[in-house]
Amino acid sequence: MKRNITAFITAILLIVSWIGLLFWGRLVPTAFMPYSDVLEAMRPPSGTWQRSLNDFFQYTWAQEFVSFLGIGISIIFVGCAIYRFWDKRNELMVVLLYLTLSNLALFLVSLLLTLYMPAGGELSFLKPLGQYRPGYELTYKYILVDVLSLLIWVLIQIKICNYKEH
Repeated sequence: MKRNITAFITAILLIVSWIGLLFWGRLVPTAFMPYSDVLEAMRPPSGTWQRSLNDFFQYTWAQEFVSFLGIGISIIFVGCAIYRFWDKRNELMVVLLYLTLSNLALFLVSLLLTLYMPAGGELSFLKPLGQYRPGYELTYKYILVDVLSLLIWVLIQIKICNYKEH
C-alpha cells in the first residue's frame, strides 16, 4: 500500500513538473523576439540572422516547440529510467522522483534568474525615443541563462538515469 501511495505521489509530481516545463518553454521564446513589438523601421533588415530568428519565434508553433522539446526530453529520460529499473521498483521510484525534482528545479531556477536579472544593462525606457534600439544586446543574457539551464538540466538528467544501486 505504501509503495502504491509513493508511486501515485511521484506520478502527480512528475505531471506537475511537466506543467512547469510547459510554462518554462513559454517563457524562453520571448528572449528570442526582441523586435516583435517595435515599428518596422526599427527592425533589422530582412535576411539578417537577427530578423530571421525573431520572425521564426513569432510563429505560435515555434514558441510551442521549446515547451514540447523540454517535455519530450523529460519523457525520454523517464522512459530510460522505467526501462532500466523496471525490475527494481524501489530504485525506479527514487530515480523518477529525482527526475521530477530536476524538472521542477529547471523551471524554478530559470524563472528566478530571468525575473531577477537586470534588464539590458541600462534602462532603455529612459533614453530618448530616437536613441532606443531594441535587439539581442538586450536579451542575450536571458538566452544564455535559458541555454545554460537547459544544458545543465540535460546533464543532470543523464547523471540521474545512470543511477547505480548501492
